[in-house]
Amino acid sequence: MTGDYTDRHYLLFGKEPHDIYESLDCDGTAKYLERLGFAHGALTQARKESSEYSRYADYRQPGEHYCDFCGRLLTGVNYDVLKDRRERCAECSRTTISKQEDFEALFAQTRDGLCVKYGIDLPSPIQIKVISQAKLSKMQGSRYVPTKYFDARAVGLATQRGGRYCMYFENGTPKASLIATTAHELTHIWQYSHWDWAAMQRRYGDRFLAICEGMAKWSELQYMYLLNEKAYADRALSHEVQRTDVYGYGLRLYLKQYQMSQDILLAGDTPFMHPTEPLDIA
Repeated sequence: MTGDYTDRHYLLFGKEPHDIYESLDCDGTAKYLERLGFAHGALTQARKESSEYSRYADYRQPGEHYCDFCGRLLTGVNYDVLKDRRERCAECSRTTISKQEDFEALFAQTRDGLCVKYGIDLPSPIQIKVISQAKLSKMQGSRYVPTKYFDARAVGLATQRGGRYCMYFENGTPKASLIATTAHELTHIWQYSHWDWAAMQRRYGDRFLAICEGMAKWSELQYMYLLNEKAYADRALSHEVQRTDVYGYGLRLYLKQYQMSQDILLAGDTPFMHPTEPLDIA
């Protein structure tokens, strides 16, 4: 079978939609899964958070603590406090990547996914290193000061020296945050290898850093939506658009020009399609 039918209904086994739906006991299946304990799992929680993400928007409700990795409101005592006082919720602790081979596999998967989703190519090889939050902040000329709120900080860094590329990540990072950071820093690697930096600096002047970071932040959040990590992306987006630094300012510039698809398919144009002028700010 070929054509539009197979593109839209390849799981209907040759039947029409109304025929296959009538043969399925959806209510009975839902009740069966509920009896098995699937009504209160991580997926259900993620969907609830997705619909309620706006209540996390300021990450500063008086007297509350927030996960420093995903922004979730921390409740009770079921969360971890790391040695440098970063606070990590139970879900992020459960998915923390600690083995080198797992980290390398996730990096490779994200790199390949970014190339496919955005239709881009990235240079090779890229060296990756996991370091402490203190060392990472120092490399960026800042200092991490923990609070009970969601703390903005350097979580990744991409460098280029003599045609060699390297990416640094903070330790203790859960899977979703690591994917997002990898997408962000790989976007910088793409910029290093595809932009004419001198021409870009002349074009954008004092907005150049916001152009760089805004695109990386747009790419990071859009990629999480494309992976169907909607709860994570919703929380991150609600926070990032309110930032008053170059990340927030740059992101808002890109959101004005490039529609962000909150589905698993891109809705249209992307900054990657315009390596000589990623943003029109005339």
